[in-house]
Amino acid sequence: MLSVDEEQYHVEVEAAPPSLTAIPGWEGDMIPVQVDVAEEVGRARRVLSDGIVPEGFLEKGEIDRVESTLSAQKGQAPIPTDHLVLVESFENSVVIHSCFGNLVNETLATAMAALFGSRLGSNIGTQVDQYRFALIFPRPVSALLVAEEFRKLSPDDMEKIVRDTIDASDLFAWRHWHVLRRLGAVSREAEYKARQARLLVDIFKTSIANDEARRELFTEKLDVKGARGVLERTGSGEITIETIQDVGQCTPFALPILDRIVPHGLLRPAVEEASIIEIVKSRLLSTNLRLLCMNCGDWDSIRGVDTLREVVRCPKCRSSLIAATYRSNDALGPIINKKKRGSKLSPEEEKEWMTAWRSAGLIQNYGKRAGIVLAARGVGPTTATRILRNRLAREDDLYLSVLRAEREFERTRMFWD
Repeated sequence: MLSVDEEQYHVEVEAAPPSLTAIPGWEGDMIPVQVDVAEEVGRARRVLSDGIVPEGFLEKGEIDRVESTLSAQKGQAPIPTDHLVLVESFENSVVIHSCFGNLVNETLATAMAALFGSRLGSNIGTQVDQYRFALIFPRPVSALLVAEEFRKLSPDDMEKIVRDTIDASDLFAWRHWHVLRRLGAVSREAEYKARQARLLVDIFKTSIANDEARRELFTEKLDVKGARGVLERTGSGEITIETIQDVGQCTPFALPILDRIVPHGLLRPAVEEASIIEIVKSRLLSTNLRLLCMNCGDWDSIRGVDTLREVVRCPKCRSSLIAATYRSNDALGPIINKKKRGSKLSPEEEKEWMTAWRSAGLIQNYGKRAGIVLAARGVGPTTATRILRNRLAREDDLYLSVLRAEREFERTRMFWD
């Protein structure tokens, strides 16, 4: 994904090579794969990786495809099975390959996310499927560290963590929201938003809705007993744990879940780099910015980036101290005038004014180039300063730097709440 224009309902994407190992996306609930079925898949992996194909187990075409996938995995890392858990780090995610089904993996993911969340002091995102779960950190974390915590996690501690922290999880907020919809406390037309859902959890803390959400989660979404069994087998040595650190490329078995953590800059673009640069360039130059004079406060204009001059000046006072912001920012003009009058600004207004002041400094020093960078999605004065200070040999390098910054913003925006 290159950009999302929420006002124009316009999305720009880049093509990615097909992945036979990636599962299709799905909106809504899927029937969970039970632990015995997932472990059977793990056993099949173990047998097939040893070159043993039971008679009638697979068709000829299926055998070739499975052997190709197993060979590709084995070329990079051990094959996760019912007896082997593989912990793999990639960018800011850590994937725990565990053939224990959706409910057990959801339980383990909930416990591990709560454990690391309390230690790091930040929200840890999760993605779960039947053969693996991923922990999404604000910054890269070593697979060795996650593997060590998984080894040390006892069944009793896991169960206590899950029962004590489930109310604070995103999974609980999501289920609680739907319980409130059934009770009529939330409109059926209301759009689910994580922040509002978490607020409703606090508001209805002692209500029947919370009790019902907990009951449904432990009945339908979690398998504490199965997770205890996995940890007991890990502690006894029946299940072993191995790790693979981030080497710039994920393993084939990690692709299905990493494809759901979007955008993550995982796949090489199938379109030539030059074509992508042209798409980004065209989008940025056609973006409209709101320009306001920080000196006189009387000039407020909407201008296309492609119409900006190398030196941008206020047509009224000829000052080059021009702030650039997004088109719909109607609050900045009154804040600038309030500051000019010497009135005291609120903390939020002071922050807005300082952001505008820094953007004006960039426009004053870099002119149109600053406007191009500030037109990017999720790029403020701090990131723009870092991009503009770099000595770029080609104009195309500027647009590539902007694209990387936009991708980084999209990858980390879930932690901005």
